[in-house]
Amino acid sequence: MVLSIAVILAILIGLATGGSLRSFGTVRFRLLPLVFIALLIQIAIFTPIAGDTDLIHRIGPWVYVGTIAMLLAFMALNLAIPGMKLILLGTLLNGLVIVANGGVFVEPFTAPASLGSKPGLRYRIVLGPRAPEGIVPAH
Repeated sequence: MVLSIAVILAILIGLATGGSLRSFGTVRFRLLPLVFIALLIQIAIFTPIAGDTDLIHRIGPWVYVGTIAMLLAFMALNLAIPGMKLILLGTLLNGLVIVANGGVFVEPFTAPASLGSKPGLRYRIVLGPRAPEGIVPAH
């Protein structure tokens, strides 16, 4: 849902600033199949396609990090395209958070609820071996 909103906003902003969908068709991406390979791998590890196996639980997070690395490589090869540097920066920062979280993306809305959240209770993210839950109530 969030991704579709972002795509729609990007299209509207592009059109509002003088861009056109016709010129989008002229953009030449280098190694575009890398994006689709990364997407297919993510679909495989985040859906029942691969099953709920011990192997997926063990290596899935790091396979996910590998797909982010594939996307970063694609972006690095296409830095000449306007806006790609900003997209690369956002993906890199997101990837760093995912790596710091053990290869799993942070779900800000469900994590506090799983800890018995109360309105107004603040949380802080704790990294390292002393943080089995990762997110703990702030003192």
